[in-house]
Amino acid sequence: MSPARSHATEISTTITADASAVVVDPNLTVRFNNPQFSCSTYEYCLDVEFQSDIANKELFGMNVRFFLMIRSLEFVAFRGFQGGYGAVAPNPANVNYSTSGIPWFNFTDGADYVNGAVQKTNSSAPAIYISTSGWTKLFQACFTVDYHNGSETVFCPPVVWDLEANPANGGFPWSIAVS
Repeated sequence: MSPARSHATEISTTITADASAVVVDPNLTVRFNNPQFSCSTYEYCLDVEFQSDIANKELFGMNVRFFLMIRSLEFVAFRGFQGGYGAVAPNPANVNYSTSGIPWFNFTDGADYVNGAVQKTNSSAPAIYISTSGWTKLFQACFTVDYHNGSETVFCPPVVWDLEANPANGGFPWSIAVS
């Protein structure tokens, strides 16, 4: 397996509070990290890790949207949840084929667009505060490997985050991204 690659991207969260309190929304950075490949099961998992710019903040939930090249991976599930987090509707995540992967990301084939959600589902679980200096793992995204070139040292299939819901702000337009 090659050294861990990570691709971090900024996301914004909404924190609710009493109307009389001043609330500062943190900027969270999320990344895929620590790729793990099992030769016996042909399963590939990526940790989903977060970092905050404000201390003592907890993630309530998020949409999890990304593209992956269909020639190499098939999405299985979100799993390995930490501290009371779990998948929520749509559960299982929606997976739709899109030909947009070819022109947008230089994929050799089309892409699967995965659209799911994760949130804190057990309110009595202890809080997991998102680190401001390190990375906080909350769950994993797991896949089966459809195509593998036989070399574990060069296996690095593309998985591309879609973190912006508004196409005007740089997100992928739903009507174009999924066919």
